[in-house]
Amino acid sequence: MARSVTLLDGSMLECVWQGRAQWAKGPQWCPQRGDTGQLLFVDVLGARLHAFDVALAEIQSWPLDEPNGWQTPPAISPDGGTLYHSDTAAGIIHAYDLAPDGECSNKREHIRFRPTQGYPDGMTCDAEGGLWVAHFDGGRVSRFLPDGSLDETLTLPASRVTSCTFGGPELDQLYITTASHERDREELAGALFRIVPGVKGLPPHANGAASLPHLAPRFSCA
Repeated sequence: MARSVTLLDGSMLECVWQGRAQWAKGPQWCPQRGDTGQLLFVDVLGARLHAFDVALAEIQSWPLDEPNGWQTPPAISPDGGTLYHSDTAAGIIHAYDLAPDGECSNKREHIRFRPTQGYPDGMTCDAEGGLWVAHFDGGRVSRFLPDGSLDETLTLPASRVTSCTFGGPELDQLYITTASHERDREELAGALFRIVPGVKGLPPHANGAASLPHLAPRFSCA
């Protein structure tokens, strides 16, 4: 059942699926699926693949063979020259210079989370160069400018925010996944959320490890 939650800044956050994903990860926008596109994501502990159909506003789910590891893909700047990756356990987002052949260099600390902010998890870049980061155990998604400064924060009614990505026919909808693991008292933990943040995302092939599959083994997050 869909429901809307009014945020502190007056914007509207929509819960498009009030499910209980144990640990949702890896949201990917697939414009070629369905009539107007579908969002795919995996519940790595629940061992299920979910597909949210935008036109039908429905979720389909399929069992996976077993609980599986799911790597947190990096985010890539609109010009393709910078790659961002979160070291979740350390609370640090690193930036790398990214060459056209996929070679990474000049590793540097880009953003360091304070303990009260939770841990940086999944992320995505928008078309203006903003970096949207999920705060695991922080109950929010933040947008950071290319210089690493905080630009905007969206508060969610679930503390374990796992990832985010842009979707929709115009790539103007930000989808946010969460986890219900060890959060039995949170009504909307594990739900899928959506908000229109006022900026557009990048085409799926231009953002994240999907466009650079050879990078995936190098950028796993424990």
